[in-house]
Formats: sequence, C-alpha cells, structure tokens
Amino acid sequence: MAIDGGKMSTKLHVPARLLAAPFFASLAFYSAPALAASLTQPWQFISVEGDCSLMAKYSDGTGMFVTAKRIGTQDVVTMRMVNAAWPRVEGQQAGGLTLSSGEKLTPAVSTGTRTGSDILYASAYLRDSGIIEKLSASSSMNIYIAGGQRGPFPLANFASQVPALQRCVGWPVTGAAGSSAQATRPAPTTAPPPVQSPAPVAGAVAGNSIAQPRGEWELKRNSSGQCDVTVSYDDGTVISIFARRSDEPGKNFLFFFAANARWRGASPETEFNGSMAFSNNVSRDALAGLKGTVDLGSGTSWGSYKFGYIDEKSDVAALFSSQSWMQLREGSAAIGKYSLKGSSAAMTKLRGCAGFGTQTTAQVETTTQKSKLAKQKLIEIFDHIILADSRTWMFNRYDPGSVYDFQITQYDARGDPATIRVFYTYNRGMKGYVDVSMLHGEPSCMRFHDNGFVCKPVY
Repeated sequence: MAIDGGKMSTKLHVPARLLAAPFFASLAFYSAPALAASLTQPWQFISVEGDCSLMAKYSDGTGMFVTAKRIGTQDVVTMRMVNAAWPRVEGQQAGGLTLSSGEKLTPAVSTGTRTGSDILYASAYLRDSGIIEKLSASSSMNIYIAGGQRGPFPLANFASQVPALQRCVGWPVTGAAGSSAQATRPAPTTAPPPVQSPAPVAGAVAGNSIAQPRGEWELKRNSSGQCDVTVSYDDGTVISIFARRSDEPGKNFLFFFAANARWRGASPETEFNGSMAFSNNVSRDALAGLKGTVDLGSGTSWGSYKFGYIDEKSDVAALFSSQSWMQLREGSAAIGKYSLKGSSAAMTKLRGCAGFGTQTTAQVETTTQKSKLAKQKLIEIFDHIILADSRTWMFNRYDPGSVYDFQITQYDARGDPATIRVFYTYNRGMKGYVDVSMLHGEPSCMRFHDNGFVCKPVY
C-alpha cells in the first residue's frame, strides 16, 4: 500500500475481474459458511509504538486490531486479523466486511501474509468511509478472507472504547451512533510554538481535560540498576519517571519523560523552558528540560519531553504523592494535564527501588515547615542586602522590609542555585525585582530590573 499526493493506491497487481464489476457483486464473497465466534477478550484501547488501536480476541483463535492513524495527508483506519487456522494467503487479497445491518464495506486495499505460524490479513479504509462510526453502530460483522467468509464476530463494547481511540489519534470524539461534535477533522497539528507563544503546543489536551491512566503504574529496574515507573494515558501519552541516586544528601535526581505520537518534537534534542503545575496551584520549574523525537523504528516517531528535578530540593516526589493531577508546561503553554491516580504508591516503590527511602506524612510536613523557615530567613537576608545597596540610589527609595518573594531562575552544573530573582517594592508600593547572582552559595552581585547591564557587588 502506498500513499501518494494525498491519494491511496496500491502498486500490487489487481486482477481484471475486480476492475470489471463491483467487488461485492462476486458470489465468492458468500462462498464459505460463517462460523460464529464469541469474545474471549473484550475490545480494549491500546497504544503501542505510536499506534492508536482497539484490540479484541475471539474463541476461534482470531486476534483483531482496529488502528487509526494519519498516513501522509490521509486519515486511515486499518483492520488486522490474525489466525493460525486460516489458509495460506500472500499478497493482495479480495476482502471486505459485512455488518450486522447487511451493509458491505469495501477496503481501499487488502493484503495477506504469513507471520510465523499465523496468517495475518489486513485491510485499509479511508476514514471518510465512516468505518469507525459504522462499526460502533453494529452488533457484529463478518469478514471475507482467505477464500471464505469468517465470523460473525460480535462487536460488543466496541463503541464504548472508540472515544479513547479518537482522542489518541486526535480526531473529533463521536458517540456510539456516530454523531460528531465537529463536522470536520481539525487541521493537523504543527510543531510546538516558541516559548514566548501563549498558544498550546501540538498535541496539547484541549481545555481542562484531564487524561486518565490506562492500567497501573509499572515499576522496572534495568540492567544498570536504574529504576523507573511507567504508565500509559488515554490520550496516547506515555509517562516514565526515572530515579537516580546521588552521593550528596538531598540531591537525588528524578527525570520525567513524556512521549506522544501526536506531538511534534524537534530533532535532535533541544533545551526548553519546562515546568510542572499541580492541582494545589504549586508549580516547579525543571532543572533541565529537553524536547526531541523518539524514533521507534518502522517510520514511527513520537514527540518527547524530558524534565529534570533534584528530588528533595524540588519536593516533586511529595507533590506527586499528594496531588490529584499535574500539568506539563512549555513556558506558558500547556502540553497536557494528567491524573495522578496511583502515583503515590508508584512513587513509594520508585524511591525504595532507587534507595532514596520513603517519606512519611509527618516527614513531609516537617520538611515543609523547615522550608518555610528557611525561606523567611532568606527573605530577611535579601532585604538586608537590598537596603544596604539602596543607600546609593539617586532617585528611587526602597521600601524597607518589602521583599515578599523570590524564585530560583538558574542552576549551576552541580544543581545549586546560580541566579535568584528577588521581588520587592520601592517608592511606596511600586513593584521591582533584582537578579542576585550566587557564587559558592553566597550572593556575589545584583542586577536590578531598571539597570540590567550592571551587576552591582554585594557588600
């Protein structure tokens, strides 16, 4: 099968008899009796190597996959059926579906091949044929394959899984009856916008929709001893959290890796301004952020984002264990919002696997209290150094004791703060800030918001 210039074609030989008359006019379509099969594994959504699919298994040994994707400029639905008992098939096939309503669907192309001990039959339909909606509204289907009719195959619960498939591939979500909230498919997503842009990046979850995990978080340890937990979401995103222990107390590393076939990552990897926001309105900037493309082979690529945090300093692990959702962000743009269901237990297992130990609720509260005291102490120090410098100001007047917040905007290679932005007021309430450069853990010089070219020494 080939897609050229937005049109689907096949370079395989097409028998003249198929061109001379409509496919379903052939009596061969009815040549073999149908053998009823029952569901042994109900239809369920899966996302493997970038494919968004629905899968089911039947009592006659048939495994079936319905996959939606964009190939070139066309939206395509492919159906793959596997069964070791079917006769040998190779190359282009005469194929099709008959729905419980009696309607017959002709594929754009059908192929067959032997894969090990199994026979794999595949047929492709353009999405415009409405095949997903028609399958959703049917109770069963028969398929014509390998010289005979197979089935009927019941489609119980197929319709309930379709919304997850449509969200994964980025199509408008339809109901079981096939009605859509949108008349046409949205324009294809493009590359993530620059950090300064407020528009959402490609593949971002629309509005306040929260993607839900499909299954449990899975813990793994690789051959080098690195630990990670992984979960898949119903929008096609896969999130993995990797833990790496540090020899320095309080500087263990957590890396959050998110990938989705619909994202358009830059290649090779490039840095970006990444952060996480949680359901309690707390956000944490990443120590390091990378975006790129993961090549999964066979022409399949996923856009990916990687966020790096120092565990105890950022308390991201504690936030993951206590909040209901988190949002990945690129600058001011939302990449996606994800439920943290099951993440508390997963984080406990991950920290234990990596040798971090676990934090009890009391320990988290103690750490939080210590953090508040430390922050207040730093505010007092920043107030002192700004007050000392303000004695040299010619026009403005500093409001003593007005430092109300600060944030770390840059880290050095060791993960220590390199620049801290301190917020204060002057001239009786006007807001300003100063970027304090740190050297060996101590303030070294300051760049004020109204004179950023000069870094004034700290005395």
